[in-house]
Amino acid sequence: MIKLSSGLFLICLIANSFGQLVPATKVSSIANISDEIVSKAKQGLPFYQFTLGKCYLYGRGTKKDYKEAINWLEKAVAQNNSGAFNSIGFCYYYGYGVKQDYNEAVKYFRKASDFGEEYAYLNLGTCYLRGHGVNQDIKQANELFRLAEQKGLFRKETPAENENADAVEKTAPSVK
Repeated sequence: MIKLSSGLFLICLIANSFGQLVPATKVSSIANISDEIVSKAKQGLPFYQFTLGKCYLYGRGTKKDYKEAINWLEKAVAQNNSGAFNSIGFCYYYGYGVKQDYNEAVKYFRKASDFGEEYAYLNLGTCYLRGHGVNQDIKQANELFRLAEQKGLFRKETPAENENADAVEKTAPSVK
């Protein structure tokens, strides 16, 4: 039996109970896509291509448009933007703008994790936990969740969160 720390327990809850993978870094609320983001994305700057792709993916500052999101994310991937690899993996996992394909999702999550993308560790771990695109392997899932935690994905920000995490850890079930 593998005992999970509070952060890993919470990851498993996210991955197993809620059925949600996590895209790369969150895009803050953008009222409208700025001309600067669009201009710099069109100039070929990968961070802005990634940001613009995420805006289209989530409808931040614009209407959701999965095809346009894939277009911009692929441009960022071509320049090795780690977040874009993870976000395209997310799109393949759910079939957003592309045909749903767990094998392709795993391919992109692996590439993003090669760059050290913490959300990719979580997403790839979820694939191993569920057996989506890979053979189910709880030990590998746990290792990937640990890497996500080590990268700081689940840092406790406030004393209240620390107390809650301690309580969760004491009651966290073991995973077989």
